[in-house]
Amino acid sequence: MVNVFKAELMKAKKSRIFIVSALIVLLVPIFIVLKDLFLTRPPEHFMDWMKNGLMLNGIVLPIMSGFIITFLIQREYQDYTIINVLTAPVSKQAFITSKLFIWFLWYAIVLFAVETINIFGYFLIYRSAFELDGIKLFIECFTKSGLLSFVASLPLLWIAVKQRKMFYPTIILALGFTVIQLAGVNTSMEMIPFASAVPWSAVSIVSISEVQAQYKVICMASILISGVLGLLLSCFTFNRQDQ
Repeated sequence: MVNVFKAELMKAKKSRIFIVSALIVLLVPIFIVLKDLFLTRPPEHFMDWMKNGLMLNGIVLPIMSGFIITFLIQREYQDYTIINVLTAPVSKQAFITSKLFIWFLWYAIVLFAVETINIFGYFLIYRSAFELDGIKLFIECFTKSGLLSFVASLPLLWIAVKQRKMFYPTIILALGFTVIQLAGVNTSMEMIPFASAVPWSAVSIVSISEVQAQYKVICMASILISGVLGLLLSCFTFNRQDQ
């Protein structure tokens, strides 16, 4: 298992898509900070500014994350290196786990960098309100939103395995998940029960909106179910492939 992880890390180091995708994600908060510093007037309260940052990160990071997992899986089929995996005495679960590990590692590093940029922007733009509690709030909100979004998007791994050489199904699905997550930000109170049961809108509801505890439980349950199903279907589908 360790050797499989090392092999995946070596492959990742040689690929530029990880760096390019990370830069695209990071340029968004950098641009927002510079814009609010020099071009426009930022929201009066830093909480509103933070929510805007959360919403933008909830759009860009999941989309680029879809590109990453698509590349990780599609490359194996396109280069026919998948044949070595299918015929080697290495468990197929180890292959799926290694891809998941690299995907999450990239995601976690980029998420941490986004948090750092936003906290630095919080310091530059709202110096009079800058305090430890505010930093903790930024870290808590961005981390919770980012990790829940990642868990809810785990079905992308299954689609990436199922599509094999094709590129567009995972990307289209990632865009769809992102649109639903964005729509969850403006969910009306009448639609909260339904939106809470949809994993991707549930991410926005539990991360940004103020809802009753019962709906938060539904949100967390739907996100967890999405993640578990994504992993199980990925392993099941890959186990059934023989070439």
